Amino acid sequence: MSVIYFINLFFSGRLIVYKIITLTFFISFFLLYLQGNFLSGKLPTLTGEKIIWENYGKTENIILLSALIVLVIAAIILVRRVKLDRTLSYASVGVGIVSLILAIALVSTIIRNDTFMKKENPFAATTKNFNNISSNRNFLIFVVDTVDSRAFYDVMSQDEDFKEMFEDFTYYSDALSVSGRTWAALLNVLTGSVMLCDIDRNYSSKAHNQSPFYKKLKQNGYDINIYSRVIAWDGKRNFNIENSRSIRDIKVNVGNFKKQVWRYVRFKYLPYGYKQYSHIEAMDFDSCKVRADNLENYNMSNKSLYNRIKQNQTLIKKDRKFFSLIHAEGAHPPFNMDRYFNAAPNGKLEQKIAASLTLIKAYLQRLKSNNSYDNSVIVVMSDHGYSSDHIIKRGHAMLLIKGVGEKHKMLISDLPISYVDLQDAFSNLIDGKKSTELFTSITYGRTRKFSLLDFGAKEFVYRTTGPAWDTEQYTPAGKTWE
Repeated sequence: MSVIYFINLFFSGRLIVYKIITLTFFISFFLLYLQGNFLSGKLPTLTGEKIIWENYGKTENIILLSALIVLVIAAIILVRRVKLDRTLSYASVGVGIVSLILAIALVSTIIRNDTFMKKENPFAATTKNFNNISSNRNFLIFVVDTVDSRAFYDVMSQDEDFKEMFEDFTYYSDALSVSGRTWAALLNVLTGSVMLCDIDRNYSSKAHNQSPFYKKLKQNGYDINIYSRVIAWDGKRNFNIENSRSIRDIKVNVGNFKKQVWRYVRFKYLPYGYKQYSHIEAMDFDSCKVRADNLENYNMSNKSLYNRIKQNQTLIKKDRKFFSLIHAEGAHPPFNMDRYFNAAPNGKLEQKIAASLTLIKAYLQRLKSNNSYDNSVIVVMSDHGYSSDHIIKRGHAMLLIKGVGEKHKMLISDLPISYVDLQDAFSNLIDGKKSTELFTSITYGRTRKFSLLDFGAKEFVYRTTGPAWDTEQYTPAGKTWE
């Protein structure tokens, strides 16, 4: 605006053009404020899925257009009645009031969210020990993100190589996760705790510190490694995670950080008809992190993990027990790759499930070629299922289990498993039981629960006595939270 002012002054010696442009800027300011603070409540969730922009913003665009018409008419009326200078004075006062409101909101947000409070020892996964294996006993969990059990089985069944790699496993065809959100589902897998909305912010850290699974692993002499980016575990830890380093060891790439912030600004403040140009299907603040030590940050992308496995075919054997959980991208949207990890901009869900299977196959083959397969408990699972319709349809998770020394054709069990049963199953696997000896107390027709944990909406807990995939039998259970 200053540049426009001086150019206008130099060429014409009058300020009328500058004043008109200034009034236009003020009108744009009010419209941006309306869009970003009152019309952004129904923004699509940034999960990586392709956003169908036509499904959003119809009402909001009408409101924004109406506001534009009202502001323009008001400006014209004021200019005609009280002249341009006074109109600008009124507009500048309005802008000042809005700016003050925004400043107050910013300070309030900073205070309420403990922005400047130092978070003690936050969890950050590195690749340390990724190529290590025990010559004695291993407990290995391979989690592929967002894979629906039935979709997984359909893709696997169409390829003999994929079917053969799950010999010795039992496939639990009716497994129900506790949540359709990764952080809650994975917390449950590792600790047995079920995360709901009315808990305090330190719940996750407390759950990790009190995990019976970690306790049993330590009692049996296992080193624990967790390769995941969704672990929220701050402060003092009761259990040592070998590959974890504090986020204090990470520096920020300011250029990448600015790019992520600017994408989000465009996403929030552009009118709905133009939000698609923010290109923001997902945020990636992990791209801003640079480690200060010699360790690599853990990267969960399918292609990165596949290359890491293929480039390190010989595992380093250690004379102690290892537990590892590896959390991979799996079939999480966007569906942007084929089964061989080649870019597929218009890819399909089935292709990304096939890529997940290719990754799992490479992981299992490496164990076999290093004679580390038979002495390992291996759990291949998803954190939760997937549906593009609604998060309530994401409960049906994929679960396969092989105990130490287990040998047989792939078995299929239709027992109604809930992920709340996994802690007992893991304990039995540590004790040497086979997959065929697990879940012996489970009966058909049991009641299982699934937490909705939807963004920007209420949280519901559902109960069902039917199959995990049959959401028609889900009924609300107990309390709901805003």
